[in-house]
Amino acid sequence: MEKFKWMCLLILVSGLILGGCSSENDIIDNTDKKPNIDFSKLTWTKRTISSQIEAGSNTDISTKSADEIGVGGNPSSVLPDNINYYINVYNKGVKDYIEKDFLELTYENNKITYYTATVTNNGKQYVLINNTPDVEENADYLWFEIGNNINNVPDNRTFFFTTYNLADKKSEKDYPMIRLPKATEVGQNDLYYDGDGYVEYGDKLFATEGHYFIRNSEDSNKVDLYFLASTTNRPMLADESSIKMRRLTGVITIYTIVIDHYEGNAPINITGIDGGTTAENAILLTNDALAKAFDRLKEAPGDFFSSEELAADNNALKDFISNSFDKEYGVDDYFIRKKVIENYPIEYDFLTAAVDYQGDTGHLYLCNLNYPAWMNEKSNFHWGSDDDNQNLNGVSSSCDNYPFLPIGNSLTLDNTNSLIIFMGMSKPNTESTTYNPPSHLLQVKITPEIGMEMHLSPNVSHNIYVVFTIKDMVQMLVKAQMNDAVGTPQTRSALEEPVLELPSNRLIFK
Repeated sequence: MEKFKWMCLLILVSGLILGGCSSENDIIDNTDKKPNIDFSKLTWTKRTISSQIEAGSNTDISTKSADEIGVGGNPSSVLPDNINYYINVYNKGVKDYIEKDFLELTYENNKITYYTATVTNNGKQYVLINNTPDVEENADYLWFEIGNNINNVPDNRTFFFTTYNLADKKSEKDYPMIRLPKATEVGQNDLYYDGDGYVEYGDKLFATEGHYFIRNSEDSNKVDLYFLASTTNRPMLADESSIKMRRLTGVITIYTIVIDHYEGNAPINITGIDGGTTAENAILLTNDALAKAFDRLKEAPGDFFSSEELAADNNALKDFISNSFDKEYGVDDYFIRKKVIENYPIEYDFLTAAVDYQGDTGHLYLCNLNYPAWMNEKSNFHWGSDDDNQNLNGVSSSCDNYPFLPIGNSLTLDNTNSLIIFMGMSKPNTESTTYNPPSHLLQVKITPEIGMEMHLSPNVSHNIYVVFTIKDMVQMLVKAQMNDAVGTPQTRSALEEPVLELPSNRLIFK
């Protein structure tokens, strides 16, 4: 049997459907083959699609806000309430097209509902599908011939449930592309990129396999529902009572943590901080380490900056450290406002499930807070292999909002996708204000080395750990203070803030 070609519609579901795709991507009108039906003689049966979906998966994480998307930080196993559901029809027989007719379904009592009826017309038997049992003559409905052989899709037509209505997207300029929205388009601030910053798509992209009807070989009065298994292309009997949609997006979450230093590429925790350390004690121990480092900075600035940096502009950096540097800061005076991935591909072809790496790219906000996320929490991250007891323990912040992104079959981040964290240092407990005292601001930029890749998959929460050493924290404060970055980010652009570039080992992909 020839491979079933509607994979190009929903390969986003990790290859749920099989075969090739047409380049024309047109929608056909199949009404000329629509059977003539006497609706007065029909009996409609209510069917449902479960609100339960396959539970998402992720690596081990430990943060206070992980339950926002599900147990243990996994994408939720329940469909969202605020999205629409449709049935689309794929017709293999006419150049791999989506038919123009579709149904919008009702979501009630945590179920997606639809109705079916069986009818005979001109010697052929059909299953009709509608979104209501009160069908009148000439009403909208979908129809599917009942086959006799599970290896032959009747009339080469299948139907699938989706939250992305292909039949209704044909008139759109970018059809069948899915584009990430700009921050300003969804009512978010775009503090740094003048309206060109992008944000998540949201948890709103779901679909099922393509289904077709076959008469039961043992009971001619019974009609079975089938689909073709993606891995084998073999017909599979569907359980109508448990049809589930699948999530076509994945999650990228970036976590920060402060450690002491690296030994080679192995991160070493601050002495005294382990899995049982409270947040309060972790802050105290980190501040002790920072205070010692600030004293060492005065005594030996060459331990923190190169001789070239110290001597530049007539010893400007060296003089600033000796005469102007304010060392009265603790780790809980540091905060994070934004986390951004550069050159992120923002276009995805729903029909081919391909990320368009050659298309438009942009700055993607993975965290776009309008307030400071102070580094005043304690987290632990497992960074080594599953068999190793390699845990990072340290002070962190909670600028983690679990952005959902359409990723097709897969999406790869590499050395072209630098991470930028917009950070600041301020004193939240100063007189009369928690954020508007003079704030020292900068960008921390980390570029993966060549060959360092992160492969993203649907329905998975992918974690990126950003590790700051004590030395990094010292360099941040010095660089930001020296730039005399006074004021709030609302009055500054990204180009006006200093940049501290850190080595690629500060990124740990999970």
